[in-house]
Amino acid sequence: MADFNNFISSAGLVEVKMGGGGGGRKFTWMSDDGRKMSKLDRVLVRNNFFNLWPYASATTLPRRYSDHCPILCCGKEVNWGPIPFKFFNSWISCQGIEEAVENSWQNVITFGTKELSLMRKLKALNEGIKKWRKSGKSKEDVDRDILVGVVDELETKAELVGLTEEDLVDWVNSKALLKILDSRRRADLVQMAKVRWDIEGDENIAFSTPTLITKRTRLEFTVYL
Repeated sequence: MADFNNFISSAGLVEVKMGGGGGGRKFTWMSDDGRKMSKLDRVLVRNNFFNLWPYASATTLPRRYSDHCPILCCGKEVNWGPIPFKFFNSWISCQGIEEAVENSWQNVITFGTKELSLMRKLKALNEGIKKWRKSGKSKEDVDRDILVGVVDELETKAELVGLTEEDLVDWVNSKALLKILDSRRRADLVQMAKVRWDIEGDENIAFSTPTLITKRTRLEFTVYL
C-alpha cells in the first residue's frame, strides 16, 4: 500500500472528489453478506486535468449485481437526444408481444391494391407494437423503481446499522429480480451498439469499457468505470 501511495504522489495524481454528480454512496465496496464495507474505488487524474475540465466530478452508482459500485466521472451533463423507435430482440421474450402482433395485423381493414393493404398493415403493426411496449415499459419502470428503492434502502441500512437475516434475504431476492429486468436493457444496448458499429465503424470504440466519450472542443466528457 505504501508503494502504491508513493506511486500516486510521484506521478502527480489527484483524486476526483466523489459526490459532485449529485450524491452517491459513502463506500464503493460491500461484501456479499452486507456486513463489510470499504471505499476501494477512486478516480485519479493528473493535475492539469482540471485545467481542461474544472467542473469534473465523480459519483457512485447503485452496485446492483457486483460487490463494487460503478463510478461515473462527468465534466458536464450530456444530452443524448430523443430515442427513436426500434424493435429490439429482447421484446420477443416479453409477455404479450405475440398477442400485440396478432391483434395489430388482423384488426386492420384493408382495401385497394395489395401494396396499399400491406402498407396499412405494417403501419398498424408499428403502432400496435409501440402501444404495447409503452404500456409494458411503464410497468417495468414501476417494478424496477420499487426494487431499486428496496435495494438502496437496505444497502444504506447496512452501512449504518447492519442487516438482519430477513433483510439479507430481501436484498438478495430484490437484486435477483433487478438482474432479470436489467438483462433486457443490456441486450438492447448490445443491439444498439452493433447497429451503430455497422453505420459508424471505428467511431463506436466508445462502447468499450471503460467508456470515454469526448467532444472535440473538450468541453464535456463522460467516463464509466
